[in-house]
Amino acid sequence: MFNDANTGILLAASRDAILILDSHLNVLTANPFFCRNFGLDPKDIEGKPLYDIDGNAWDDSAIHFLFNELLPADGHVEDYEVTIDFHRNGFRDLILNARQSTGHGPELIFLIAEDVTEKKKALQLQAGIEAELEMLVKLRTAELEQSRAYLNSVLGSTHYGIASYEPVRNDTGEIVDFRIIYTNQEVPGNFGLSVQDVVGKTFTEVYPSIFENGIFEKIRDCILTGMSNTYEIAVNKGNNEIWLTAATERVNDSVTITSKNITAEKSAALQLERMNTLLFNKNKELSSFTYIASHDLQEPLRKIRMFISRILEEEHHFSDNTLSYFTNINSTAMRMQTLIDALLSYSSMDSDIFKTERTDLNKFLKEVCSLIDISIEESGAVFEAEPLPAVYVVRIQFQQLLLNIINNAIKYRKPGIPPIIKISAEKIENDNGKFWKLMIEDNGIGFDPQYGDKIFEVFQRLHGKREYEGTGVGLAICKKIMQNHHGNITAEGNPGKGAKFNIFIPVKS
Repeated sequence: MFNDANTGILLAASRDAILILDSHLNVLTANPFFCRNFGLDPKDIEGKPLYDIDGNAWDDSAIHFLFNELLPADGHVEDYEVTIDFHRNGFRDLILNARQSTGHGPELIFLIAEDVTEKKKALQLQAGIEAELEMLVKLRTAELEQSRAYLNSVLGSTHYGIASYEPVRNDTGEIVDFRIIYTNQEVPGNFGLSVQDVVGKTFTEVYPSIFENGIFEKIRDCILTGMSNTYEIAVNKGNNEIWLTAATERVNDSVTITSKNITAEKSAALQLERMNTLLFNKNKELSSFTYIASHDLQEPLRKIRMFISRILEEEHHFSDNTLSYFTNINSTAMRMQTLIDALLSYSSMDSDIFKTERTDLNKFLKEVCSLIDISIEESGAVFEAEPLPAVYVVRIQFQQLLLNIINNAIKYRKPGIPPIIKISAEKIENDNGKFWKLMIEDNGIGFDPQYGDKIFEVFQRLHGKREYEGTGVGLAICKKIMQNHHGNITAEGNPGKGAKFNIFIPVKS
């Protein structure tokens, strides 16, 4: 056990799990956070071998390797990752830092255990969430100089700033300043200073800006009220600005502050915000350009077709070859106008003015089919539809999606064989949530499975323009429609065996 007051206070206030072991790996002391984190009673572990505590959970090959091989080699081990089965609480991922003491006293081993189980889970679930670690470390020791050495060896390995301040009062007892009684290198290092430059000095001497940016008041209030506090602040370092996040906690008549330099994270966040704004503006410009350019192209095309139609009225004046040339020009102009209309439809899918509404797909499918009843009748298409659910969709957009897919099933049918279009739905659940999976399957000419993703790209065609009409934009529009619905669309196909489209529509409660 250690009886130095400052060390004891730091150890008790630490938010990291800390063990102090003797050379035989017997537990001399465990700080409160260690006991809380692992559900242990200090009386049940102090004086016992490390491998015997917590149901022998620490009796693990990776822990043996740490103490038998790594630590004796260098005297310290940093960021050692292990996974331990704690039986009652299951497997937990830990990062261990271990150091052997130096000096004239008995040989001691300091073990800091950081539980990163939740952090690793968060990373696996795509939250890019950076956990804030606030570590306050105070060790107990019989001699002040040795305790400081132990403390420096532990705190010197962290990337957090830890410092302790005691108030300076005037004759009336009013707090007018603070004196730095302890700090690790991380705190003064933010300002180009060393520990020796600041320990024993006051805020006025070392950090005068504290009286201007509101930090002094936060530290003073922590002493006066005993309430902990957290804050984030920007401070000047010469001509540069650095960002810090900090937590204050009163310990007797002093304040311990854990801080972290988050300048890099803050800069990245601000840069991301600027890039998002730039991207948003560029997308608006591109949408405007596409709309204006497409409309400006419409007028010369209309004139070309108008003049061609007038020329063709005098077809008796032309030879067969000349007439063929003008007919091809007119056909090309019509195809270009169709392509421009498709581009306008594609660009309009980014509009956010449309709202979803509850839609019965059974009735909606009939409405869609009535719009192309002539094509259905001419092709002899047969629909085999199972009962379909009600979903929340943007009706005008979803109508276009179904029209594109059904028209494709009719267009890409086998010669002489009427298309059979099967439609069904099922509810599924995956990592992204719950969805209605709408399946539309045909018996047409199909496509090579390797093009399952490519067919959703703009202007991608798997069949020749001469055999099948189209712009190569229809399925790209379908993809964008489902992105607008926060869903997805996929395609499956086999040559000569038909195609199947899977539409994933989010389920709303």
